[in-house]
Amino acid sequence: MSDTSRALMETLYFWGPMSATQLAEIAGLTQPSAKRALDKLREAGLVEWPDAGRTRPARLTGRGRSLVVELIADRDDVLRQATSVLTREEQMTLAPLLEKMLTALTGSPEEARHMCRFCDHAICDGPLCPVGERARALRGAHHDTA
Repeated sequence: MSDTSRALMETLYFWGPMSATQLAEIAGLTQPSAKRALDKLREAGLVEWPDAGRTRPARLTGRGRSLVVELIADRDDVLRQATSVLTREEQMTLAPLLEKMLTALTGSPEEARHMCRFCDHAICDGPLCPVGERARALRGAHHDTA
């Protein structure tokens, strides 16, 4: 599976049905690229996306959802293996450093959505999410100056 297809599928999994334009923005693609990828995913039976009214939202099929769950489990296994070589103390040191790095990489709410497209929002949400918290702060700062 291509990185593009995976990005679109995981975005649909975590954020729900959305248009090709919305998916393109989050995945960092052009709209034509997102449409081509959605067409391929639809042909593979992983995404429902009506031919008529291409502005209508795409959504995962049951098979697509099952595949995303497998992809997430595989990614989690790799991350567990990578961090298993660290002691508990090293893991506790690493966590705030990663949070600081993710916060620094978040320059806008749009960048946050792009960065979070692969996040498990059941785990990382609200004040536990450094990217989301930075995006909220940026939105608040934007509203204060607007």
